Amino acid sequence: MPFPYIIEAITGCKILPLPEEDEVVDEIYEKALEVVKWAQEQDFTNMRPNEICNKLERKLRELLGGEIPEGKTAGYPDILLRRGGKIYYIEVKLAGEAQLNSRLRSFYYKAAEFTKVRYDAYHVGVGFIHREKESSVLRCSIYLG
Repeated sequence: MPFPYIIEAITGCKILPLPEEDEVVDEIYEKALEVVKWAQEQDFTNMRPNEICNKLERKLRELLGGEIPEGKTAGYPDILLRRGGKIYYIEVKLAGEAQLNSRLRSFYYKAAEFTKVRYDAYHVGVGFIHREKESSVLRCSIYLG
């Protein structure tokens, strides 16, 4: 079942289609690149992937001036961004370089009694790639919902 249908069925909110050109998506990407540069100067040794991802998420939220949706850090989505009367939900994910060709899931959505999705909005995923041996973040990608 397509993710937009799941979100609408559970929350009553629509995932809006992004226009081909969207300055906010460009802004998100530029800030994600800044997070990569910042992360390359950090020491993530002995940190689990979810701990690293939490740090990347916080840094991206800080750079964008975003909010924690509904004041809850756990669950989908990670960041609420308001720009020009529009709302964007951003989900941040970290994948190990070795996982890139794996068939294992890297995104999991669990319907919960308390949902953080409260608005019809644009949904954007930001994925970071991590090299575990060097404990460094290599690059990022944007996924549009």
